[in-house]
Amino acid sequence: MSYTSESDAGSADENGPRRLRNKGSSPNARSSKRKAKTSGQHPPPSKKQKGAAADAEEDPTRKHCRGKFEEIFLGIFMKYPLLDGEDKSTEELSDEQRTLVAENSKIFARELEANMFATFAEPDKNGDQHVAQKYK
Repeated sequence: MSYTSESDAGSADENGPRRLRNKGSSPNARSSKRKAKTSGQHPPPSKKQKGAAADAEEDPTRKHCRGKFEEIFLGIFMKYPLLDGEDKSTEELSDEQRTLVAENSKIFARELEANMFATFAEPDKNGDQHVAQKYK
């Protein structure tokens, strides 16, 4: 590799500053050494995304709320059981009927929590629905 001045290379400007230049490289040589970005590259996969599709099992706040509702409504449903449109006392219930009342209370708690989320959830910066101040 040898160096010559611009005036040695036949520069038209005799009064300008003399610069050394690598004979084997062009002015664009520096930029050609950089890696070219390919348009086929994809960004790295993001973390697991939660959004409107996230259910109460994945969101700790919703899971806690649903658990509290199930606890509260189980006591209410057991104290005032309603089967086939008839009020019955807890002592009159068989084991099968008790499990049915417990399942009905869980279903009610899940539906209530889902409706509360649908009503009070707020969008984040990406537009996904999440538990926020109004829900709590």
